[in-house]
Amino acid sequence: MLTPFALKSLETVLNLASRLDPQSPVLLEKHIGKVLAITLNPFALTFYSVITAQGIRVVDAYHETPTTTLSGTPLGFIGLSMNPSFTANHVQITGEAEFAKVCQQLLFKPEIDWEEHLSKLVGDAPAQLLYQQGEKAYQKIHALTHTLVQNSVEFLQEERDCLPSSLVVETWLSDVDIVRADVDRLQARLNRLEELL
Repeated sequence: MLTPFALKSLETVLNLASRLDPQSPVLLEKHIGKVLAITLNPFALTFYSVITAQGIRVVDAYHETPTTTLSGTPLGFIGLSMNPSFTANHVQITGEAEFAKVCQQLLFKPEIDWEEHLSKLVGDAPAQLLYQQGEKAYQKIHALTHTLVQNSVEFLQEERDCLPSSLVVETWLSDVDIVRADVDRLQARLNRLEELL
């Protein structure tokens, strides 16, 4: 369970981000009353984001069925923030698909014009310079993170032999599908035999 401080902090960050993104108020207004449940596995930690006319409320309990539920590991959510197609294997989405897309846009891909907001604080020229430097730093960090993940996976697969390669996993999943189909056919035959007897 998240502490009240963590819930309030998360709520403050989400509302601040939604105010900085010019598209967010329009998207939020269309979905007032809807609820997003986020479950972090394996901790079974769930919190709820409720869309209200005043903004986003984050609570640790909600006694009705949420509109959409996202459940996955923290690394799955990090992957989702970097690559929207990451959801298929790492983050499970149940409920209203359109609302899930809106939530993904609001949470992971807000369209914040940082240069504009910086220019209000420090002026146009310094804001442009800060933004360009920040963008370069972000690109380098993103590239380093990608390289670190690739190197870690390669090390665990090749050197330590702790993880199977993607080819081995795909072969195993294919074999599981074949066995599942064979079992389904066998079950159908058994059902026909039972009907005959």
